[in-house]
Amino acid sequence: MQKGDETLQICPKLQGSIRAMPIQLDDSFPIHAPYLERLHYSRPHPADHMHYHLTTEIGVCLQGSGIFYIGTRVYRYQRGDVSVIAPNVVHIAQSDPESISGWKFLDVDLEKMLLGLSPEYQSLGQSAFSGIIHPEQLPGMAPLVQSILEELKEKSDWGQQLVRLKVGELCVMLRRMLQNRAPLTVLPSLMNEISTAVLYIANHYQEPITLQQLADMCAISCTSFRRKFERTMHTSPLEYLYHVRVKAAINLLKTTELPITEVASRVGYQTLSSFNRHFRRIAGASPRDCRRGGESAWA
Repeated sequence: MQKGDETLQICPKLQGSIRAMPIQLDDSFPIHAPYLERLHYSRPHPADHMHYHLTTEIGVCLQGSGIFYIGTRVYRYQRGDVSVIAPNVVHIAQSDPESISGWKFLDVDLEKMLLGLSPEYQSLGQSAFSGIIHPEQLPGMAPLVQSILEELKEKSDWGQQLVRLKVGELCVMLRRMLQNRAPLTVLPSLMNEISTAVLYIANHYQEPITLQQLADMCAISCTSFRRKFERTMHTSPLEYLYHVRVKAAINLLKTTELPITEVASRVGYQTLSSFNRHFRRIAGASPRDCRRGGESAWA
C-alpha cells in the first residue's frame, strides 16, 4: 500500500472472527487521518468481524450513538466522545439503529510521533490505554482531536510541528487520567478461541442466548468455553452479555422516548425485574434515573 493511501489493508483472518487492519505510516511523520473530508459511519448490527490495528487509533464521534467493544470492556458512546485504542487491541463499533454514528479517526505511532519533542514527552507515547473518553471526564479531549484533524487538513508550513505538540498534549491528558486507573486490554491471540462467541453476543444480544449455544459456536465444551472466556475477558460469558444489554439500554434511554418496559424487551430481557436488577448493578443507577442523566460517568 502506498503512503497516503486511505484504503485499509485487510490481512487474512485469524482463527475466529478477527482481522488485522494495518495502516502504513510515514516514519518521519507517523500520523494519518483517513476521513479528513467526510465522516466514517459505523453501521448498526450485524458485524461480520472484529479487528485490530498495529498503531494507536484515536477517534472522535461527531454524530449519533452506539456501543463500542474494546478489549474486555463494553462502552456506550455518543456525540462528543473520543475513542482511544492501543495497538493490537481487538475492537468494533456499532451504531444504534435509531442514531447512526459518524466518526473521524487518527492513526498514529505515538512513540515515533513524540521523538522530536523533549525526553519527558517521549515516554508518554508508551501509554497502553484503550477506551472511550466522555466530555465530562476530559472536556478538552474532543476539541483537541478535532484541532489535530484541522491542522492536518490545512497542511501549513508549521503544521507538522503543531501536530506533534498537540499529540504530546493529548498524551499528557491520557497520562493524568490513568494515574489511578489501570487499563484493561485483550490481544488478538488471546481472543482467537472465543471471538466467534463475542461477535455473536454483539450481534444478537437482543435474543435468548445460552452458554451451550456459545460453546458450540467455538467448538469446545461448556466448561472449557467458560474457563477460556473468563481468563480472556475477566468476566463470565453471561455477565458480559448483561453488560452489552445494559449499555444498549442506556443508549435507548438517552436517544428515544420508549417506555422502560419496551427498552427492556428490545435489549433481550423477558422480565422488567431482571432488567432493573442488572441495570442498577451495572450502570449504578435505575433506568428512570439514567434517563434523567444520572448514570455513572464510566457506564
